[in-house]
Amino acid sequence: MVEESLSQEKGGLVMTIAEMMRKEGFEQGVQQGIQQGIQQGIQQGIQQGIQQSIRETIEFGLSFRFGDEGLAIMPLIRHIQDYERLRVIRDAIKTVKDLSDLKDIIGN
Repeated sequence: MVEESLSQEKGGLVMTIAEMMRKEGFEQGVQQGIQQGIQQGIQQGIQQGIQQSIRETIEFGLSFRFGDEGLAIMPLIRHIQDYERLRVIRDAIKTVKDLSDLKDIIGN
């Protein structure tokens, strides 16, 4: 009877420890998930800020170099999400002969 009582106490203690460890593991998982989500959000915000800055530079370049006719292609550029492609367009504004050459670059 005493052995049975001790066995039940040990079993209860083991279950309590297991529950505590499970709860602690769950809380750590939640914390890691939150941290990861925050980091991804920050990175995404930075990326969007860079893209927006390049788009604004492109808009300025189009206006300066080609006037209203150049600005007419901004709706196409606003849909581009790829940083490298935006960078290529920005750099091309300086070197293309005319707007049709730039449109060819944007189309590719």
